[in-house]
Amino acid sequence: MGELVNKIIRELRSRKHNIRFRDIEKMLLAYGFEERHSKRGTSHRVFSHPKLTWNITLGWFPKLS
Repeated sequence: MGELVNKIIRELRSRKHNIRFRDIEKMLLAYGFEERHSKRGTSHRVFSHPKLTWNITLGWFPKLS
């Protein structure tokens, strides 16, 4: 897990734009966050951590060609 997270963090630091949703999702899950999907079928995901009082909300948008 540690090497995967370190690799993702290095990639995030080198790419300041166009960060892949899956990379952020993997990193948050590796750090103990839990993912919650909306029941209304939106493209947003909410990540919560048992030791934090706040949540992280991310929107996923498909890549346009």
